Amino acid sequence: NDLANADSKPMIWIDGGIHAREWISSHTVLYIANSLLSEIDTGLKSQVTSMLDTYQFVILPMSNPDGYEYSRTHNRMWRKTR
Repeated sequence: NDLANADSKPMIWIDGGIHAREWISSHTVLYIANSLLSEIDTGLKSQVTSMLDTYQFVILPMSNPDGYEYSRTHNRMWRKTR
């Protein structure tokens, strides 16, 4: 968790919600983030801590919030950005 050395760590990029009607992908990304953070308090603490020390995580749950909302309220088959 040393931000000064973050650039030298390999990056793990996790994103979701790229296309408007990918409704579950953003929730999957949030589940992964929650799992990483909540495992710190369990028996997997050393493994999760090792991952967080080794890799730089970039987590983007929703890449297209406008398209997501439009596909839920106006046109279910909408796939683009707004």
